[in-house]
Amino acid sequence: MLTKETRMTVHKERINALQERLLERDLAAALLHFSRDIFYYTGTAQPGWLFITPGDAHLYVRSGLDFARRQSSLPDDCVSRNSRITEIIAASFGKNIDKLQIGAELDVMTVPQYQQLCAALGTFQIVDVSSDILQQRQVKDAEEIAAIEIAAEALEA
Repeated sequence: MLTKETRMTVHKERINALQERLLERDLAAALLHFSRDIFYYTGTAQPGWLFITPGDAHLYVRSGLDFARRQSSLPDDCVSRNSRITEIIAASFGKNIDKLQIGAELDVMTVPQYQQLCAALGTFQIVDVSSDILQQRQVKDAEEIAAIEIAAEALEA
């Protein structure tokens, strides 16, 4: 089992890799909502939105703020309670949102979620970043490999 400091480093490296991909694709941000991906980048699967820009990452949870802060490897000031997309966007970009592109996990988003996101983003263009995330997740770190080995041993037993 990894220490909290090691987990923080792993999650920071994962976020940094996604931030580099955002820069390569000229995206203003990625707005992730799928618990599997939130867990991959932060260490918590609390329901909410993980907002990653090329220079920052912030987790907005709907509830369980204290729990999310304890579980997440993000600094406490980068985890807050808010579920309103419009407020999250306004806090990050203000009114400067004309023609910016923002990434989202369109492969796991429901139609109502997509419609809510479109309404909240206004003139933002929504771009699918699902393949970028899945491609990054294909490469396993030491902790993931150890977990796979334990699962394989349990299956074999």
